[in-house]
Amino acid sequence: MVFMDGGGYANPKGGFRVPVVFDNLIHRKAMPVTLAVFASPGTVPPTASGAKDRSNRSFEYDSPGDRYASFLVEEFLPVALKGLNVSKGPAKRAVCGISSGGICAFINGLPSFGRASDDELARNSCNSQQVAPTSPLMSQCIELISCYFSESL
Repeated sequence: MVFMDGGGYANPKGGFRVPVVFDNLIHRKAMPVTLAVFASPGTVPPTASGAKDRSNRSFEYDSPGDRYASFLVEEFLPVALKGLNVSKGPAKRAVCGISSGGICAFINGLPSFGRASDDELARNSCNSQQVAPTSPLMSQCIELISCYFSESL
């Protein structure tokens, strides 16, 4: 499972504590062994003396298209997962994020990320933003995510 804004999800004392939650759920056999990959946006170096780096988050996460998904699938994940026994099937992959990270997870979800269908996107993409359903697919996605969380925790 790939988490956008990874540092916030990886912090064991933070609000999400994904390593702790995953370890507990796996130990209870409430979920299969699952690898968490924490991806953080890049930065753009300053152009003026004394200025700070700028976050590239909005460009990377909010841009439509499959450019970021291609980066994840073709460049980032092969290095992050090198030497690990990881499923190649898109139905066993997921992406997650909040705010712009949630937009990124939804845009780049499985149609791009795993080259899967809209149905697999609805089952496997986690967009934790609160959104009003605008299509049957979005309604199904929200229903399935709600069912997963209420039945699994």
